[in-house]
Order: sequence, then C-alpha cells, then structure tokens
Amino acid sequence: MRAQQARTTRWTVLRAAARLFAEQGYVGTSIADIAREAGVSRATVSSAVGPKALLLKQAYDATIAGDDDPTPIPARATTGSFRDQPTPSAVLEAYIAHAGPISARIAGLSEAVRGAAGADADARALWNEIQGQRHRAARMVVDAVLAVGELRDGLDPETAIDLVWILNDGTLYNSMVHLRGWSHEQFQAWRADAIKNQLLGVP
Repeated sequence: MRAQQARTTRWTVLRAAARLFAEQGYVGTSIADIAREAGVSRATVSSAVGPKALLLKQAYDATIAGDDDPTPIPARATTGSFRDQPTPSAVLEAYIAHAGPISARIAGLSEAVRGAAGADADARALWNEIQGQRHRAARMVVDAVLAVGELRDGLDPETAIDLVWILNDGTLYNSMVHLRGWSHEQFQAWRADAIKNQLLGVP
C-alpha cells in the first residue's frame, strides 16, 4: 500500500513538472511551482524524485512513456509493433503510428529541454542524452526495414538513420503543430510520406 502511494505521488509530481517545464521553461519553473501544481510540499517533491535536474530528466522519460509503468520503452509491445512487420513500408507505417502519440506528448517538453540546454549544464547533458536515445531508436527502425527488405537505391543505412532521427524530432512537431497550426493528423500524414519517400523512394 505504501509503495503504491509513493508511486502515485511520484507520478503526480512528474506530470506536474512536465506540464510546467513545457509551459514556463526549465529556468522559469521552480521546485515550489512544481510542488504547488502537484498539491504536495517541496520536501515531498525532493523525496519523491530528487533535485530539479533529475526532475527534468525523469519528467521527460515519464512523458515519453505516457504512464508510470517501469517497463523500458524498447521492451514494450508498442515498440515491438514496427519490428514485426512483413515489408519495409509496413515497418515505417507501424513506426509512425507508434511515434505519433509520443510526439504529441513530448513536443512541448522537448522544446523546453532544448531551450534550457544553452544556459544550464544539466539540461545540456540531458539534451545530448536525448539525441543519443533518439538516434538509437532510429537505428532500430532502419534495422527493422533492412530485416525485411531494402532501402531506396543510393541510400546507405547510416544516412537513413539520420533521416529517421531528424523527422522524429520533437521540436519539429512543436514547430509545425504548436507554432504553425498544423493538426496532429496533418503532421502524421506528412511525416509518413516524408519518411517513406526518403527511405524507400515511395512517391
């Protein structure tokens, strides 16, 4: 019972932190702000998660996951969905369907981390870590494509990985949906077309 309560409190704190970081930025959000948003004390924020830099990292991880399940993202069934497809096109379509909800959840927070990276060493380290994680995820996608088919003529795997990496950038989603007013569905359709065209040569 106590463990479940602690897990619930931690999840509440992380959701509050994610909302405020996305809305106010990392520098503009204090531990007191997060405690107030979560309806707990500052001491509870510290005991449930830790200092502000750790809050940013764990809020990012929790937002990617979308829940408080401790199962790593690569081990989840939703991630495996694009690795069990019969054709390269099906791999990419399943990947876009998998990535879409994550992009919607993470776009604002990703922009907050990017903005903080220029002024805060901890945020910069997290930003670099995030880019590495995204690049490894892009490699998984390209490996899944190559397991069942080929890339378009002239495209080497490392370049394909970079293309998936940039097209799945949270700040790209933020720019097109939050700043330019595209709908989520419009962005998803464009990204699906862009990735299939770039990797497979599909018009």
